[in-house]
Amino acid sequence: MRFLHDRKLMMMLAVLIWFELSIASYFSVYSIRPDFFLIFLVFYAFRINWKPIVPIAFVLGVSKDIFSNSFFGVETASLALGAVFLEFLAVRFDREKRWIQLSTLFSFSLLSAILFFVISALIKPPSILGSWFLTKSLLSSCYTTLAGSAVLPMAERWLRFPLRGGRQYELF
Repeated sequence: MRFLHDRKLMMMLAVLIWFELSIASYFSVYSIRPDFFLIFLVFYAFRINWKPIVPIAFVLGVSKDIFSNSFFGVETASLALGAVFLEFLAVRFDREKRWIQLSTLFSFSLLSAILFFVISALIKPPSILGSWFLTKSLLSSCYTTLAGSAVLPMAERWLRFPLRGGRQYELF
């Protein structure tokens, strides 16, 4: 877990966790809110480095689990499994094109929500209607993507992480 030694990243994660737990609820519209953890993970995978995405997702998932009222580990598992999918996409696509970043954010958000529902249903039978969950997941993914379209360009300008080289193409 080499990423834990990067002080700038750890400070960013601490601020992100504080923001998600305290301020993000003000962006809620009919109990649907954007997930800034997912936006950060897509930003990090596409603009910084895709290799430590799963451990970072694990840390963010644990922090979500600590402060949520779901079964402990469900958020972590859904975020970490979704991060495997995100890593797969980040390796294969051009990481500089905004539309690829946003479509990946939408897919990653929707997959993480579906994984959360499936894992929760395996632990305890769902008490909510499946169609409402799918609608809420779809709306939440759309809202996260919309928020990501505003946050991703700001993150590139404000954070000024040292971006790795020029275009990020890999031959093998």
